Amino acid sequence: MRVAAASAGLMAGLALGAMVPGTWAQTPAAAVQSPAAVIESALGTYRGGDAAAALRMLKPTAASGNREAQYTMGLMLESGPRPTFAEYREAAHWYLAAAYAGHTGAMNNLAAMHVDGRSVPITFSVARVWYERAANAGFVPAQYNLALMYGRGNGIPRDEARMVAWLERAAAAGYDRAQAQLGRAYLDGSGVKPSPEKAAHWFELAAEQGHAEAQYHYGMLFRLGVGVPRDAVAARTWLARAVEQGHVRGSWELAQLLESGTGGPQDVEGALRNYELAAMGGHVPAIERVLKVYRDGGLGHPANTQLAEFWSGRLQASTQKLTLHEATRKQGN
Repeated sequence: MRVAAASAGLMAGLALGAMVPGTWAQTPAAAVQSPAAVIESALGTYRGGDAAAALRMLKPTAASGNREAQYTMGLMLESGPRPTFAEYREAAHWYLAAAYAGHTGAMNNLAAMHVDGRSVPITFSVARVWYERAANAGFVPAQYNLALMYGRGNGIPRDEARMVAWLERAAAAGYDRAQAQLGRAYLDGSGVKPSPEKAAHWFELAAEQGHAEAQYHYGMLFRLGVGVPRDAVAARTWLARAVEQGHVRGSWELAQLLESGTGGPQDVEGALRNYELAAMGGHVPAIERVLKVYRDGGLGHPANTQLAEFWSGRLQASTQKLTLHEATRKQGN
């Protein structure tokens, strides 16, 4: 299943996250134990690595009209390492059956397939219908996804006020992605009056749940003293948590704090390690910093011609990529 996140700099415009699928268990097991037992057994077989056997085991129950079995069939079919077109198409078939039977997770996933065009045409109008049905029924991921549709203007007029309204519903239900996105909205003033304090509130809630992008932004608010008192120790702590999850810009920011000894002891080895992590993630200023270290010596390391040549090549490639991206963006405008 698809899980991703997108972001820009702390004060940049709203960069909407990725639409997300439902979860493995969304509807309570049916009162009749036999279908529930079959589903549980099939899931165990699937998790054990035998997807084909799991599908064979589950298909009769799904074909009998059990919506949870139909939904689970869809999940299994589209969750493999490299699903084929035929598998995506069959997943859409089972999601559609479960969606018509009222399964909100299936509605959400079917909508996502129409957004992405996986075996079905990219049809935002159809996606909106299914997201709305699931969202109005209280399915939180669909509320978040519907918010993204309004924020992006996917097949509908862009409406940031409606985006925020749906984000608030999902965020109030404790959904970390919605909380993080709502924090961005309040930080940037997208659909709401800018409020760094409210941004900090929502970033904190998402960060406490382990949302890496929220941890990064919450740490940056502490570093800059925006919406919260300036606190270098807290900044360093939250940035470190984001870095643990591979956050590229978090590595860049944390490296600077470690190099200067801000918010804690100076740690030049840790600084270089985080500069390199950010550089490997394509962060151009980090590449330039690492190149300088190995070209001129620094951060406790002597000059190293071989590594300097490596990072020089990475800098050239990254710069060309950025130039191409900018040219493409201008052509699109």
